[in-house]
Amino acid sequence: MAQQTDQKAAQEAAIPQIVETLTDRYDPVPPETVERFVLDTFAELDARSKVKTFLSTLTERLASERLNTLR
Repeated sequence: MAQQTDQKAAQEAAIPQIVETLTDRYDPVPPETVERFVLDTFAELDARSKVKTFLSTLTERLASERLNTLR
C-alpha cells in the first residue's frame, strides 16, 4: 500500500511540469485553461485506471489531445 501511495505522489508531482509543457505548446490558450484540462484529465484517469505506472504520461497525452480541439 505504501508503494501505491508513493507512486501516486510521484505522479501528482509531475502535474506542474505537464501544465508547463502544455502551456508552452498551446501558447494562445490561457494557462488556467491548460491547468484545468490537465487536472481534470488526471482525476479522470486516476479514477478509472487500475495500473498507475504511466498515469502522468497518459495525462499529458490525453490533455494534449483535448487541447487540440480548442485550436
